Formats: sequence, C-alpha cells, structure tokens
Amino acid sequence: MTKEQAIETSLKSNTVQWFMLRARSFSLEVFYLNRTQVNNAREELTYGQEEFPENRSIWKVAWFVRTWANTNSSFEIITHTIDYETGMILYEGQGGAR
Repeated sequence: MTKEQAIETSLKSNTVQWFMLRARSFSLEVFYLNRTQVNNAREELTYGQEEFPENRSIWKVAWFVRTWANTNSSFEIITHTIDYETGMILYEGQGGAR
C-alpha cells in the first residue's frame, strides 16, 4: 500500500468525512512504521498498544481538523492505523479541544 492509498483509505472513513464536511481548515500527517518499529513501540508504550498491532507494518494517518462549533472554533484530531499489507483500518482514534 502506498502513502497515497493510506490517505485515501483514511479519508473515506465516516469520521473523517463527518469532520471534513464541517472543516474550516485541516492539516495531515502520515508516516510509515515497519514491523520492527511497531514492535519496539509496543514494548515502549504502557498505554495505546491497540494502535500498534504486533508484527505488522503500518501507516499512521493523523488529520488535524479545525471546525466551527457555534461561534467558537473547535479542533479535532482523527488518527488511523492502517495495515500496510491489507489496507484495512485497524484502529481509529479521535480527540480534540474546544
């Protein structure tokens, strides 16, 4: 799976689509982790291991979306872990601030 395919997979998710319809602006961060890097991350983390599937190479895609909530600005972060081989979203996370 290419970087562009990982972005497209993430963009098609319902969560990203919902926020993009309300987006005032956004930025994107994408990076690849090979199986060794993923396994090392799992060992180092005391939380969030579900984001790093054991013995898998992955793409991490993070959307930083600024939306309007009434008259106030809202900032959301949507993250996806995408399996490098299958292209499936293995994990979706969401958080933000108002």
